[in-house]
Amino acid sequence: MRKSDIRNPGCRTCTVESCDATTYRGNRCLELRAKVDLNDPSFPVFYEIQHNDVRCISVDWERDVYIFEVAGKNVGYKPTHYISAETEEEHIRKAIDMYLDEIAQTDLSQQPGQDARDAEAIIRLFPFADKDTMVWRENTGNLWVGVYGCWTARVSSYLFLGLKKGQEQKTR
Repeated sequence: MRKSDIRNPGCRTCTVESCDATTYRGNRCLELRAKVDLNDPSFPVFYEIQHNDVRCISVDWERDVYIFEVAGKNVGYKPTHYISAETEEEHIRKAIDMYLDEIAQTDLSQQPGQDARDAEAIIRLFPFADKDTMVWRENTGNLWVGVYGCWTARVSSYLFLGLKKGQEQKTR
């Protein structure tokens, strides 16, 4: 198995050659790591990678948590979905891009009148939306659009940021 085929984030920084372990940090993995005197991979790996005015300071590959320096402040970031990359540097650059996209989406959604624009977009996306169409945010933070008992669809949680957990709102 090639190291690039392994999906566990901790395997990315492991230097064991010809690894045949089937479970990351399982008995075989620990045995192979002990033979080459490797430390526990759960510790963060330190970096100095600058991309789009964001500097990556460290990554905890096992927990998939990044520490970025943004405008002089350290920011912890956990990506919202899996990142596919060939190298660690490419992986970090993609994580920075994902972080910046989330910040931009949050900033956009907080502009005055954005809820009305979001509602118009939902009506365009769902041609069967009518005066009974509602948007609601569950206590989990998930955002849904639909007509109770008829149809529903989960939409981006970055829409309707003014809508608090447990609240609902008509789209028209």
